[in-house]
Amino acid sequence: MSALFMGIDVNSENVTVALLDYKGDIVTQVASGYKIDVVKPGWTEQNPAIWWEALVNACSTLKQRTDLTKVQCIALTGQMHTTVVLDKHGQVLVNALLWNDQRSSSSALELEQMVGTTRIKEITGNIMMPAFTAAKLQWFKINRPEIFHRIGHVLIAKDYLRYCLTGEMAIDVSDASGTGLFAVQQRTWSDELIQAFGFDRSWFPEALDSSSVSGLITKNTAHLLGLKAGTPVIAGAGDNAIASIAAGIFTAKQGLLRIGSAGSVIITTDEPQIFRYNVQSVSSLHNFCHALSNLWYSMGNTLSAELSLHWLYDALAVYSPDEGAWQKLVSEILNVRTTDDWLIFLPYLGGERTPHIDSKARGVFFGLNFRHDIRHMALAVMEGVAFSQRDCLNVLRQVNLNVNHFKMIGEITRHPIWCQILADILDVPLSVPYYQNSAQGAALMAGLAFGMYDYTLIAEHQSTADYYPNAAWKSYYDRIYITYQELYKSVAHLY
Repeated sequence: MSALFMGIDVNSENVTVALLDYKGDIVTQVASGYKIDVVKPGWTEQNPAIWWEALVNACSTLKQRTDLTKVQCIALTGQMHTTVVLDKHGQVLVNALLWNDQRSSSSALELEQMVGTTRIKEITGNIMMPAFTAAKLQWFKINRPEIFHRIGHVLIAKDYLRYCLTGEMAIDVSDASGTGLFAVQQRTWSDELIQAFGFDRSWFPEALDSSSVSGLITKNTAHLLGLKAGTPVIAGAGDNAIASIAAGIFTAKQGLLRIGSAGSVIITTDEPQIFRYNVQSVSSLHNFCHALSNLWYSMGNTLSAELSLHWLYDALAVYSPDEGAWQKLVSEILNVRTTDDWLIFLPYLGGERTPHIDSKARGVFFGLNFRHDIRHMALAVMEGVAFSQRDCLNVLRQVNLNVNHFKMIGEITRHPIWCQILADILDVPLSVPYYQNSAQGAALMAGLAFGMYDYTLIAEHQSTADYYPNAAWKSYYDRIYITYQELYKSVAHLY
């Protein structure tokens, strides 16, 4: 058979397109990159047009490798919370506000005051966070009323690409969960919140199950991208939910560690975890619908994971900007990883969510001395991100969500030393599955929806690597972690 299944991931730094064959084997993958527009500290944007341009470029490369008319089904995924506002004619009104944009902090508080934090949590399973669509719409209402009053449609990043591909506007239940306007238990929009906040219900497209067909590839799109007109595009899911599919997580009480631009510690559940604890750190957990209709997930999230390492690399510009030099830097970290010369990094370059919910937090290096160079700084970044993931895991454990093993997925899996650091700091075994990113997870979702794949097929693709905690390093990191936690407490009032 020659059937192919395509997954498209529009993330913070590129559009990645993956192709799987009828057996579920990875055929090829292409990424086409772009930059985040940092308007000022805490303000991050992208023009949605660059996502479409990147998809066109990726497909142009893919056409040179394979016949894209063999693609039988397509699924979408991407950065959650990244909000695109369009007018009633479907034209983009302004740059998309990204998932890590923090300008809506005061707007989130305004919305909580309108309805009450407890009621918002009862409906959505979350407190109102600056990243959520609702807070961003409130920001437009107060700060850009000329934009707000022209809004006709509101989409998330992947759903804008769906509109470009099919002419249809839709969203899936997992991405809808991250808007602050969605009843996660009922898996439907909350008319109560939409009305209370002064938004228009017609702005929000139908929320579909992830495996539902959301539209068909148009003739113009097919000609441009090399696809077959009429190819179904299913709803897909947000990047973390679809990453769980890639990792072979199909039941409750399984754990996923996803380190991409952001870092997430995820545990699946068979019912929504709507916590009512009056504890700030617990409120920083996210509770969303999963890509599978019988599952939800709870998640702790740090905003600048691999983004922190990319920032360091770009800011210091010590190495030439090519993949070989980048890998060389990472490999040299082994030469400076010792227990007698520590350096601590707080990875809060653009604020933080779990456990601090602090939009003003910023990155910190602590403990620099004359011996330190870029290798020590890169190691500290890796360790700092791992400590932030330990923070997330600790918050999940506070509400009795815990597992003794995690699947691990994302670009981090290219760096074995970073994977080992995570295992040592979290003190849990980590397994790297065959499918290692959200684009591949989306392609799997397409095959599942088309009926070509089943869960057994995914399970048969075994882990490619396993990492186990090293007792000696665990003891060292336990001590440094205490200093890491105290460091934030010491500087938080200075931000």
